Amino acid sequence: MLVFEGERFTVNAVALCPNGRYLATSTDRIHLRSLTNPDAEPVDLGHRGAAIGFLVDGRLVVAGSAALVIRPSQPKRGAVRFLLPENLVANAVLPDDRLLAASGTSTVTTFALCRIRPDRVEIESQVTVPGKVTVTATAVSPDAKWLAVGAPLSTKHGKARSGVRLCAFDRGEQVGELAEATGALNSLVWSPCGRFIAGTLNTRLVVWSAESGTLVGELEAGGTRLFRGPCFHSSGRFLAAGGANVEGGVYCWDVSTWKELVGYRWPVGPVVSVCFSSDGSLAAAGGERGGITVWDVD
Repeated sequence: MLVFEGERFTVNAVALCPNGRYLATSTDRIHLRSLTNPDAEPVDLGHRGAAIGFLVDGRLVVAGSAALVIRPSQPKRGAVRFLLPENLVANAVLPDDRLLAASGTSTVTTFALCRIRPDRVEIESQVTVPGKVTVTATAVSPDAKWLAVGAPLSTKHGKARSGVRLCAFDRGEQVGELAEATGALNSLVWSPCGRFIAGTLNTRLVVWSAESGTLVGELEAGGTRLFRGPCFHSSGRFLAAGGANVEGGVYCWDVSTWKELVGYRWPVGPVVSVCFSSDGSLAAAGGERGGITVWDVD
């Protein structure tokens, strides 16, 4: 296990290189760390608020209105920058060398799946959502055919409510929705098997059936129902999330039963972000107080 305490700000996102040698983090800026030389100073890549992720070949992508593709072994040399087409802004780097990007007007919001090519970023498919949508979370299905879009609904009895629209990329439009839920939706993640969508409503962790749209339930572990940063293991066997309570830690649930599988109860404080490496052998978690933990997945 590796522990990094150098960040001064909340670690909003973490990403692990497929070869297990590098870790990227997003705080007030993007940093790149070596896991083979953990005592080395992290490389400051700037680009506050950008999406981060690694390509299949191990290069790091830092994406906003442009995609910066970086070789971790030479982060300050040879980076390639591509502007996104049609005024799109990336909000996620997907594990198959794609970006999810969006643009909006007063009448429509457009979401695009973009492929990172050797010489450009290219739109592969798009969906449009009518109206001016305040998007709070998105998730793409593992086969890249579906998009889940979370947005607030009108309050009911003084309580915030959220809805999740399901859109089909091949049809370019909304085709369904998940059951409404109480609370402010701030994250969504689609299971590798395609059957489930998990999300956090404030700090409540809930799971929907992607097939029927019904709510499967609210998860609990370690005596708490306060979670953030849900992430499915690449095998699809379990879901992990960070504890948003004072003790923090990372908790995992078996997707066949939705019972707690294991809990990593480190004294790191509230956890904000969790990720797994593409082969599932490593995991990383970023904390509200700037701490980062990397560990081997048993």
